Amino acid sequence: MVTSTLQLLMVSIGLNIENGELYTWGGGGSHFNKGQCGHGHFNDSEAPELVPALRQKKVVDMSCGGYHMVCITEDTDGNSVVYSWGSGHYGQLGNGEVKLLLL
Repeated sequence: MVTSTLQLLMVSIGLNIENGELYTWGGGGSHFNKGQCGHGHFNDSEAPELVPALRQKKVVDMSCGGYHMVCITEDTDGNSVVYSWGSGHYGQLGNGEVKLLLL
């Protein structure tokens, strides 16, 4: 069991509401891991890990599917950017491509 002092917003993935850090874990084994955790590899994560590519970003919302994730970040000027990663074989990443995308 992992214990944490972080105040999380959602339990499907962890979002620290104080500073917008995004934590993910899981993966589903070698057959099901499509990079959906956002750690830059296809290995499973058994405990929450900060998504490294979003370390300097403030994540304000996110959603996860079975093999992909999408999040919205916001900068200090209030500008938003959408990030998506994982399996895009059916267009679910919304970037116009149908392939795997590591974050």
